[in-house]
Amino acid sequence: MVFNTTPLTTTFKSATQLQAVVPSSLLASGGSFNVTVSAPLGLATGAKTFTVTTVAPPPVTAVKVAPSPVIGGVSTKVAVYLNQLAPTGGVQISVASNNPAATVPGTITIPAGSSAANATVTTSSVAAATTVTVTAKSGNSTVQTTMVVLPPSVSSVRVAPAPVLGGVSTKVAVYLNAVAPSGGFPVTVSSNSAAASLAGTITVPAGATAANETVTTTPVASSTTVTITAKTGTTSVQTTFSVVPPSVDLVKVAPAPVLGGVSTKVAVYLSGAAPTGGFPVTVSSNNAAAALAGTITVPAGATAANETVTTTPVASSTTVTITAKTSATSVTTTFSVVPPSVSVVRVAPSPVVGGNGTKVAVYLTGAAPTGGYVVTLKSSNPAVVVPGTIPVPAGATAANGPVTTSKVTSSTTVTITATTGSTSVTTTMVVNPEGVLSPEP
Repeated sequence: MVFNTTPLTTTFKSATQLQAVVPSSLLASGGSFNVTVSAPLGLATGAKTFTVTTVAPPPVTAVKVAPSPVIGGVSTKVAVYLNQLAPTGGVQISVASNNPAATVPGTITIPAGSSAANATVTTSSVAAATTVTVTAKSGNSTVQTTMVVLPPSVSSVRVAPAPVLGGVSTKVAVYLNAVAPSGGFPVTVSSNSAAASLAGTITVPAGATAANETVTTTPVASSTTVTITAKTGTTSVQTTFSVVPPSVDLVKVAPAPVLGGVSTKVAVYLSGAAPTGGFPVTVSSNNAAAALAGTITVPAGATAANETVTTTPVASSTTVTITAKTSATSVTTTFSVVPPSVSVVRVAPSPVVGGNGTKVAVYLTGAAPTGGYVVTLKSSNPAVVVPGTIPVPAGATAANGPVTTSKVTSSTTVTITATTGSTSVTTTMVVNPEGVLSPEP
């Protein structure tokens, strides 16, 4: 059997019937076809003609995209619908998009017996809301729908590390709900307080979902809550963090130890720069031997300042604790206020004729404390008798006492020793026999 010009294989059914299968591809365009049957002996029937009428595919009645709007970079679905069930072999629907922001499959096949089918739509990141028209076509029927591809929006904003010391920088990070498009995606950021400043815009690089920027802070006098706002389009998110004042890190007294009655200095050191107007640090002493102003103000922009410590004379070494305090922290240091020591001992007049009296004077390194201060005396020779002690009156730095001498037969040099604590000083005097007015050369 020859169908037009295409030979077909036949199957014998009976003396009057042969069967052949005509491929659908030969019938796709419809029309009139000649069929000729040849016998084994070379005989052939006359050509017979029959007409094939093509049937138009069912029309596509609707196309829908859901969900829509959709964020660029997130996929969605496109569905096509017939007004009847698809015949055997199904129905192919052509689908197209008018914008590269949404990519659709070229065709969607509705299976036989179904009236609808769907496929994935891939979207790309966009910088602004983009309307895309999706067209579905079957035969002579065409339907359209629109979908919207949205740009990313800011989903969160964070500051870290926080809290942060005023004057120290930190970082603010913004996060998008989808990747940034080509060219990056700007996020507007702002602060509600002069204690923290930042660039007005953070640009998230193309393909990324986050970016950060430096936040510059200024010294503050008290803990300050700052609100950071990040905005894209109509979406706005916020976070808060604290800019904290400096704390006192260290307190030192120098020079130390210090002689009672002599002033010294106490210095306080902050963890950061003092704010405008300066920053007060409360200072106190636990002992009346050292007095100081109740507050040391660290000047604006500085991290340290000092103040005078006034000490009073003491009878024995006294340990003083100095405490420096801010609202958040407290630190201490200790130093010693020491008693005076004897620095000089003198006998005058000297030489002296034995049997006559003279005076011994002692001198301290500092003023004697309340109640006076005792200096011990000793003579190296019984020809000279000194008082065992000389009390130096409170507030004075010297005192004297009587010295008794005995008659001697020759000029005699005597050593006088004055002692306070572990400090001793000496002097010598000469006792002459009668008739001798000066020591032997």
